[in-house]
Amino acid sequence: MAIEGLARLKRKLSKSIPERVRKNTEEALKRAARSITDTMEAFAPQDTGRLKGSIGWTMGDPPPGSISSKRKSEPGDIAATIYAGDESTMVTNKRGVRFQNARLQEFGTQNMPPNPFFYPAYRAHKKSVKSRVSRAIKKGLKEGAK
Repeated sequence: MAIEGLARLKRKLSKSIPERVRKNTEEALKRAARSITDTMEAFAPQDTGRLKGSIGWTMGDPPPGSISSKRKSEPGDIAATIYAGDESTMVTNKRGVRFQNARLQEFGTQNMPPNPFFYPAYRAHKKSVKSRVSRAIKKGLKEGAK
């Protein structure tokens, strides 16, 4: 005895639902990354404006020399990487050692108090990002199952 609709169910479980969940999750992460970077730009020190201009996000790897939210990921993971700083924001000390200005601003030095902008913005949005992604996954499940 054959089960009616089994092929359709298999197609939904293996293709339709995962595609919708992935698409909705990526869109939710992109919107969240934009809102976090907007907050970081508002929090960033505005001495020359170079640091503020170097804040951004990507669905891939951050620019070399930046501080970022990137963690180890598995192939196929969906992740938005938020970063601050790049080669143009590097500073050199008296000994000729190069440092990332974003890191110095965030954590401070012996001669300068910290001006945190990166992690406070991240923490301010953390809960809403989790909610946004959860809603996107649920929506993707419903859309894919139709």
